[in-house]
Amino acid sequence: MAAVLPSDDPETYWNGMREQDQYSLLWQYDHITLSGEPPDPATQAAFDALTASEPWLPSERFINWEKFAKRDSTPRQWLVESFWPLGRAMALYASAKEGKSELVLWCAAKLALGVHPWTGASLPAVDVAYFDYEMTEDDLEERLDEMGFDPLLLDHLHYALHPMIPELDTPEGGSEFLDWVTSVQARAAVIDTFGRSVKGPENDADTVREFYRHTGMRLKRAGISYLRTDHTGKDPTAGQRGSSAKRDDVDVIWWQRRLNGGVHLDCTGSRLSWVGPTLQIDRFVDPHTEIVSYSSPIRIGWGPGVADKARELDKVGAPLDATRSRADEMLRQAGIKPGRHKLVAEALKYRREGQLLSPPSGTASRGQAAEAASVSGQEMAPDQDGDRAGDSGDNSPA
Repeated sequence: MAAVLPSDDPETYWNGMREQDQYSLLWQYDHITLSGEPPDPATQAAFDALTASEPWLPSERFINWEKFAKRDSTPRQWLVESFWPLGRAMALYASAKEGKSELVLWCAAKLALGVHPWTGASLPAVDVAYFDYEMTEDDLEERLDEMGFDPLLLDHLHYALHPMIPELDTPEGGSEFLDWVTSVQARAAVIDTFGRSVKGPENDADTVREFYRHTGMRLKRAGISYLRTDHTGKDPTAGQRGSSAKRDDVDVIWWQRRLNGGVHLDCTGSRLSWVGPTLQIDRFVDPHTEIVSYSSPIRIGWGPGVADKARELDKVGAPLDATRSRADEMLRQAGIKPGRHKLVAEALKYRREGQLLSPPSGTASRGQAAEAASVSGQEMAPDQDGDRAGDSGDNSPA
């Protein structure tokens, strides 16, 4: 078992971590202890030292409701817009030769390059850990070449072919998998494919439950997005091959079918009301270079009530950089009901995007233009940096 905390000065190490990462380490420590695994001596000593110096630590294993009520949520935040929500678990399944691995590799490589997979807009590069249980080096070279990727530029794509990791439905496999992912500071992980990464039979519900317990839950607690690919059964319309429990461990499930000129995705399961129900992705082969690329139009516009709530925030003088909890407080003090957290957060984003771009005198702000576009059903042109103002999703993974 690898050490979770350094034995030298663990308190300084702990205090320098993000709160989310602190919770993740606590979770790991608890589950190592409960699983009956002998803890690493350095880890045990480090947590003993922390518990002695921070007596509040054990109580933080449960949600502090007062603190929870004041937290600032980040709704509708995308890793890959309209496809993969940030910090969420997702399954993509398809029959053989439908191109699911090609599409996933395209998205992973584009994120690593800091390029929006659908629009080509510039974005902050994302470290992605890709665990490939099927291809060979020659297969990977061919696929990267087909899509025009230069391997020398893929520093942020951490690719493991047939990784020597214990099966992901075991305590050892889940722990080591998380070590691999966090060692490269990856914000997203890909498991291609699920059936080859686990020990138990994939048609057994216990296999899926153990995968989630030992691997999926650890990634989610750490705020790491993960995507696992899978195959359909004999009847493609019946879902992923194997147990129906495969619907329980992820937030979003996509079924992919290849069409002439692209692929069609049906969202066959989602815990998120703002994902799906379908996504059409164009696949283009350049007639001169034969390089494959993907793209998809992105619909923009703000949801109902966002502009009105933004005007209420203007009325109470909420700063543009106000947090959601601060905005709630200012609205209440003015006798205005804040409403749902998601609405306030969207209104704050609307105001920032609409006012910080400082349009010339006599022209509409991007926020006003986005509102007009939403009403008319039109699509706005990208800004110079490629972002589409008014989009209800957040392109930035940060």
